[in-house]
Amino acid sequence: LELRLLVRSPAGVRLTPAGEALRNEARLVFEQLRTMSDIVRSAAGLSETKLRIGLVAGMLSAADMTERLIHGFLTTGRNIDIELRGVDFETHLDALLEGVVDVAFVRPPYGNDAIDLLNIGTEPRYVIASGDHPLAHISSPSREAVLEAPMAAWAGPSDWVGFWLLNDIRGHAPVVAGQAVRNIDDLIATVVMKKVLAVVGQSVLTHHAMEGLHILKVEGLAPSVIALASRRGDRRPVVRAFREHVAEQSRTAQMQGLTRLRPMDIETQRFPPRPVNVVSYRPPHLQPMEPALLSSLS
Repeated sequence: LELRLLVRSPAGVRLTPAGEALRNEARLVFEQLRTMSDIVRSAAGLSETKLRIGLVAGMLSAADMTERLIHGFLTTGRNIDIELRGVDFETHLDALLEGVVDVAFVRPPYGNDAIDLLNIGTEPRYVIASGDHPLAHISSPSREAVLEAPMAAWAGPSDWVGFWLLNDIRGHAPVVAGQAVRNIDDLIATVVMKKVLAVVGQSVLTHHAMEGLHILKVEGLAPSVIALASRRGDRRPVVRAFREHVAEQSRTAQMQGLTRLRPMDIETQRFPPRPVNVVSYRPPHLQPMEPALLSSLS
């Protein structure tokens, strides 16, 4: 090519625009070769027998549907070995794009057209604080007070991080404190130790509940979308079969009331900012899957 693809500096090595373009095209070529190989093997009766699933938040990755979707696929009679791989906030998208995992349960948005997203459903988001945070002692903290308070820093793709930092409502990035967190456990620890705010989905509250954790219930906050991500153009039979299984089981669970996830209108995948009112909510005791807590959050 006779082009400069890398730039070395005291800060490290980075790709030039030409290098970025080459990497993206190489990914597509690699994906096409792998897809072609798997399709040919499938036609010869030698279907792929392994599916690597990325989990960004462990068994919370698809909220209360994670175990149902994975276990259900194992019981469909297919001769497929499922390998679960934990991926962190910072690298979960790269793990998918670079082939470390075949699919991943994720929480959009992503400004990346190299992935396909199958939306499973949505769940509410909440702002959390430690029990001794200054806002925890105010009965009805103002919208401005919540949005301008320091928040936990997140590592990850920029659009995704911005969504969890409420940049769409605030209009700018917040003041952040502490090192950028890479998983849910570190996020909650940062909230408690650094006295900062964070935004989490309802499933995190029910599974990672802590006594004394304070919840700032923000009315009108756009929900968290849960989706199954795969590489765009990946037509391998094992990936296609899992996507079809997830789509069918998600619809069935929502119709039968077997999940707390709410259906998502496929035609409106963007949630426009709406007026936000902040109310304060402090349950006496937070316990995982506590019915009283679940009803108060719905």
